[in-house]
Amino acid sequence: MNVTLHRSLNEMKNLCRRETSAQRARRMRAVMLAMEGFGAEQIAERVGLCRRAVQQWVARFNAHDLNGLD
Repeated sequence: MNVTLHRSLNEMKNLCRRETSAQRARRMRAVMLAMEGFGAEQIAERVGLCRRAVQQWVARFNAHDLNGLD
């Protein structure tokens, strides 16, 4: 999956640790796994989303940075 690198992986990890919304943290984890090179199906299995949802959240992140994960 292609991810627009609005932020570094380390920055995303730090932000995810501080995130208070469980849903938003899950979406952030999906984006981080995509940044690490995992495919949509692999990510879906790891974070408990369907493949299509993973693709949508990564696309929203690509278009709107973290604001797309709200």
